[in-house]
Amino acid sequence: MRRRIVCVAAAVLWILLPLLYPVENYAMTEEEIKQQIENIPEEGWPEAPEIDSESAIVVERSSGIILYEKNCTEERYPASTTKLMTALLTLENTTMDEVVTFSWNAVNSIGSGASHIGIRTGEQLTVRDSLCGLLIPSANEVANGLAEHIGGSIEGFVEQMNARAQQMGLIHTHFQNSNGLHEENHYTCAYDLYRILDACVSLPSFVELDSITAYVKKADALLDRDIPMGTTNLLIKKDSEYYNEAVICGKTGYTEEAGRVLATYASKDQMELICVTMGASGENHFVDTNRLLDYAYSNFRLLQLSQESAQKNGESILRFTPLKIERQPLGMWEAQNQGEVVLPVTASADQISRQLRTLENGEIEMEYTLNGYVVGRIKLEELEETEEKFAYVKQEDYTSPISGVDGKLYVINPWMLAAVLAGGALLLGMWIGHEKKKKRQKSQAGGIRKNQANDRIRYSKQLKKQWKKQEDSNESNEV
Repeated sequence: MRRRIVCVAAAVLWILLPLLYPVENYAMTEEEIKQQIENIPEEGWPEAPEIDSESAIVVERSSGIILYEKNCTEERYPASTTKLMTALLTLENTTMDEVVTFSWNAVNSIGSGASHIGIRTGEQLTVRDSLCGLLIPSANEVANGLAEHIGGSIEGFVEQMNARAQQMGLIHTHFQNSNGLHEENHYTCAYDLYRILDACVSLPSFVELDSITAYVKKADALLDRDIPMGTTNLLIKKDSEYYNEAVICGKTGYTEEAGRVLATYASKDQMELICVTMGASGENHFVDTNRLLDYAYSNFRLLQLSQESAQKNGESILRFTPLKIERQPLGMWEAQNQGEVVLPVTASADQISRQLRTLENGEIEMEYTLNGYVVGRIKLEELEETEEKFAYVKQEDYTSPISGVDGKLYVINPWMLAAVLAGGALLLGMWIGHEKKKKRQKSQAGGIRKNQANDRIRYSKQLKKQWKKQEDSNESNEV
């Protein structure tokens, strides 16, 4: 009986729990980015190394969680890391075999001392060869040629660059050219550069070309000479003192006004990192990047939200919830991906808290925090079929608010609540009916046993009477 009561209560609680999560609006504005940074725990968070760069950021790519930052929203000149946006728009708007013809303006407007590969007016390259020239030796005239090819003019392409930046939601970025040569109103920030590189490395063609250390464009029908190209990124050159085997690709930049700038994509131990350093002196952009990558890989680990294997403390990362996030239907909403969290190696999985958030665009996400700092998020998408019992719904779909003890607003969908109560009543009724049936059966069985006992008694008495009569008859015959 006690076991059945527990089962009924557990079933009702399983249905009711998803309805009681707090729902809050969430949008990553600049102020909220700064707030997230301020929430990095002072205790339990690994101590970061000192760096020379004026601003920097390290982000775990799959979760988008900031592991380290230094003035990451501060406006600074990007120098040739501008070419990341040029490469992104090129890959999004062209095919590799298209032919780029270089105008006089593209070739001669870069000024003396700017990096180039010696393209002359009227010469042609394929888009693929142009991207090699753009990314490997950081050729400025190639950036201009691609801009004219895609935008009709450099000015037209710059408009596309700024429109793309706005579409991405970049917070402090404005372009005035396609190559990064210094202009006063041409700026970005470390956080925005991380976002741009993140978009780039999602394209396999970018990673393929940007990870090349040396390339020779051979003479062909378009160009009657060879053009050798060597990378400016010493992190991927095996014979360099700054070589880092975890680094896959990236982009360097330098002007006198910008200092040394470096955006880097690395992968190690199944954890992908993007590191941006800006405003370094000498070759400290390589030194700082290696320090920050070593810091991140030594002090943090990546955990999948759905994994059930034991962690350091022997607990599952989702041991405290009945929901396992691995594209498991959650009713009206479903996890879009498996989702991951980033934790310091000294932290345990059971320290993680979670809550639902409604984003400004109406999307729903589950947010995971460690000591108040966001360490993972997972987006939920609306299902076409909404017949499941376990449903997250948007805040405006709720009509019955209940205030929680923590001051947050907890809300319940009345239809879902009615379904829960009806289901609970049905289960309770089934249990009561089952108990009555057992009692009735027990009573019936007792009656049968009693009747059987009475029959045995009556039968025994009859036998005794027969034996007595038989004995009396025998005695009479003997006399």
